[in-house]
Amino acid sequence: MDVWTIVLAAGKGRRLSSLTKRLYGFALPKQFAVLDGSSSLLERTVERLLPLASPERTVVVVSNAHESLARAMLSRWPGVHVVAQPLDRGTAPGVMLPLAYVLERSPAAFVCVSPSDHHFRDERAARQSIEAALIPAETRSMVLVGARATRPETQYGWIVPGRSCAGCASVLHFVEKPDADSAGRLFEQGALWNTFLVVARARSLWDRCRRHLPVHASAIDACHPVGTDRTRIALRKEYARLPTRDFSRHVLQRDRDLGVVELAGSGWSDLGTPERALEALGPLLAGQRAG
Repeated sequence: MDVWTIVLAAGKGRRLSSLTKRLYGFALPKQFAVLDGSSSLLERTVERLLPLASPERTVVVVSNAHESLARAMLSRWPGVHVVAQPLDRGTAPGVMLPLAYVLERSPAAFVCVSPSDHHFRDERAARQSIEAALIPAETRSMVLVGARATRPETQYGWIVPGRSCAGCASVLHFVEKPDADSAGRLFEQGALWNTFLVVARARSLWDRCRRHLPVHASAIDACHPVGTDRTRIALRKEYARLPTRDFSRHVLQRDRDLGVVELAGSGWSDLGTPERALEALGPLLAGQRAG
């Protein structure tokens, strides 16, 4: 199986800006911040996924403003591909641009799409769940990795699973940031937190993106080959006219035949607020702040 990883690192990290300002003196996007005393969240993400795909099969999407920083940060893995977005148009084109890059090089590839700003207390458990998702991804349009909930959280998106077969359940529906009563019901019925880890055939994922976002797909198609100096100007022009679209809302939640594999015992957190970062990283982050 030809597996590639796509690491999403183009976000601005506004929700954690108060913390990164205290650490660095300016609002550094959290994926580039060192919060555990050793490596940035981006570096930890790439390292976590290397057992699944080599550096030569790893694509990191960043903003133009942080391309040089990302390349320097990832220089210990010379094979990693860095693809820069000219403008922020939401997470949907943020997935589609590196996906097109993968398809240019390996049309039959499977991809694991991963945020770069999350934390896993047990990274081995996270990899095992992704590996488990690769099997049903051969027949389903997409397979998500949902974390087993440990509390009725109102600030996460939730996945409501249906019937399960061989460790992969169907997705009945999604719930975005529920109120307290709804979160309590979701927790009691065994719904999962949406980690935004997605596993799929690259071609299948692109076809779904094209179906739901044809304008965005055509814009990226017009800029092949992706990531070259020759297409940078064309890509900026195309992005300038694109509306902002969210991958979860405009692709995942509109699609059918989705599966979900449960991620249990990993200690997953999206580090979305300073409070959650402190909860997940604890003494390590406290020591970093003190330093």
